[in-house]
Amino acid sequence: MLELFSSGLMSVWFNLAGLDRPIHAVSTTAVSALSWQDTPWVLSPGAPDLATQTSLKQYLNGLTKKGLTDAAQGVWLQAGTHFLASNQGTTPLPAASL
Repeated sequence: MLELFSSGLMSVWFNLAGLDRPIHAVSTTAVSALSWQDTPWVLSPGAPDLATQTSLKQYLNGLTKKGLTDAAQGVWLQAGTHFLASNQGTTPLPAASL
């Protein structure tokens, strides 16, 4: 039952995102098969952007002054497919927001 629900939910999510389901992507041309590379969840490898990382550190220092620890703050900054900065960005933390 859960598999049926989740597959239907994923199908709706793919349609809302404007993507074909992966089953259909196999039968498409090479150009459309590679279109997934333009999606925001694909990341080009690289070092963090120094200006963005500095701004993030200043923000986290402001939170520290208000009594919040930076270790409890999960932040991931990305522009398109380019990684900009992160603080605990790959660590699951409670009460996350987008």
